[in-house]
Amino acid sequence: MASTTVISAIRGAILVLALVVFLGNIMMWIIMPTDTYYNDWLFHILADTNSTFFGIQGPIMLDFTFPILFIAVLGCLYLHLGKRRSSFIESSKRVEKPKFMRRPMIIKGLGIVNLTELALFTMFIALCVWYFADYVRHWYKQVPVRSMSRVTRGSSILPMLGLTSEASIKYHIWLGNLAMSLFTAHGFLYILYWSITHRLSESLHVFYRAKTIELNFSKSRGLKYNPTSTIFINVPTISKLQWHPFTITSNSNLEPERLSVVIKCEGSWSQKLYDIIQSPSSIDRLQVSVEGPYGPASTHFLRHDVLVMISGGSGITPFISIIRELLFISSTLKCKTPRIMLISVFKNSSHLSILDLILPTSGAPSNSGNLDLQIEAYVTREKGQSKDKLQSPRTIWFKPDASDAPISPALGPNSWLWLAAIISSSFIIYLVLLGVFTQYVVYPIDRNTNNLYSYTKKGSMNMLFICFSIMIAASAAFLWNKKQNAKEAKQIQDMEESVTSRSSNSSFDHDDVEMESLPLQSTIKSINIHYGQRPNLKRILSEIKDSSVGALVSGPKEMRQDVAAICSSGLADNLHFESISFTW
Repeated sequence: MASTTVISAIRGAILVLALVVFLGNIMMWIIMPTDTYYNDWLFHILADTNSTFFGIQGPIMLDFTFPILFIAVLGCLYLHLGKRRSSFIESSKRVEKPKFMRRPMIIKGLGIVNLTELALFTMFIALCVWYFADYVRHWYKQVPVRSMSRVTRGSSILPMLGLTSEASIKYHIWLGNLAMSLFTAHGFLYILYWSITHRLSESLHVFYRAKTIELNFSKSRGLKYNPTSTIFINVPTISKLQWHPFTITSNSNLEPERLSVVIKCEGSWSQKLYDIIQSPSSIDRLQVSVEGPYGPASTHFLRHDVLVMISGGSGITPFISIIRELLFISSTLKCKTPRIMLISVFKNSSHLSILDLILPTSGAPSNSGNLDLQIEAYVTREKGQSKDKLQSPRTIWFKPDASDAPISPALGPNSWLWLAAIISSSFIIYLVLLGVFTQYVVYPIDRNTNNLYSYTKKGSMNMLFICFSIMIAASAAFLWNKKQNAKEAKQIQDMEESVTSRSSNSSFDHDDVEMESLPLQSTIKSINIHYGQRPNLKRILSEIKDSSVGALVSGPKEMRQDVAAICSSGLADNLHFESISFTW
């Protein structure tokens, strides 16, 4: 308990220090365009920071570059301390902001924002207006007033045809109307062609084909990520340049050696991936590159008494990772978890199979009954249960190659500390290179006058030094960490080879998966399926009387705005809106 208090105090001090530096930096940005800065402050700054190593670039870096990098390093330290388990439990306790800070607002053009986001956006716009107004003021001071001459509209082509510029306006109108008519006719003919060739259904009800893929990757135990994190996936056999983001559905605590994503075939890239995997002559190896994970630094789901997760279609994927995280907290950390109500909206019953992915088939503790989970599924385009039998999922094992490696953190297990080290060391390397270059190349020519040495050469060398510094620092960290992960990668690959060989010599069917997940079914208290209707979200949310209700929404824009409007209406003070981003 004492260590948790010390860590919380250190994190608070880091946060205050970062805020003070940030406000000071903002003050410099505000004061810089004024005459006070140019006529008074700048001379004192130059006199106090005059150096043959950095020249006039020194005070610029001191005023505007160093504070941002310093805040970045402080942020890394703050997030690293927050990763510790004791700090996690402490941060998950109910420490709520004032209601007016959390209440969502729907603003046309901006979407759903809270007061903090609106204040930052307003400050940014005000700063831009301030700089533009000052630029215009200085421009009018320096440019003499000139009489505005009329711009001629003469043309050498129109008179040759016997036309005037005034008369040609109607021709522009005619051409515009003709172009819009042709575009409309072009689109109508395409729709007619799709109808005749029976392709219209393929272009409009892609959602009726229940083609979903779950990719499972091996990962090192040192790779940790929070729920709702995303990764970018590249499959060279489909496209060497396209990287597609997907929300991670697995949990790094429950499944320490596996990372999973669910891909729904709704585009050309995902359809090609599905065709490759489901081809009659199934391939035994698929080359995939992964970047990430990227996600929130911390989660605060434990601060609520009830979590109402509202998803539309593909939006259920981030909630799978959240439920698995709460399952781990309930079973392993023995912490009290909120009651969960999952409201999922689907277009047809074939998509109900995605609910089977909520609970992991392996890696979960047997004692998972403490998690109170209720599922309300709504199928909007069907009046009753479909008579078509759903196909059982097919499992395909790919043979590992000698060059394959599990997903591992590129910067080491303590990635935030490594990132702080990379930022600091790269900036130090940059300062050394810049100082040597300025001292022995630039200063002998311009003597800090900033007028004789070529701006182009100086700017090019600055960019070269920045790139070189980052490359050296990041490469050193990457190579060191790669060496550390090599041993673990070999162990994981040996284990995969044995599993693959066993699966190829034995029948691996869906019954084995169901038997493995039977102990977890007690976690789900009830599953209710409603056909031919949509959920009455206002009624459902207003009927929950617990003191703190977190309304998490992941789905279409209209759904998020409807829930945000309900939470901000003031009808129930216990509702707290949170929008969850997802990629599928």
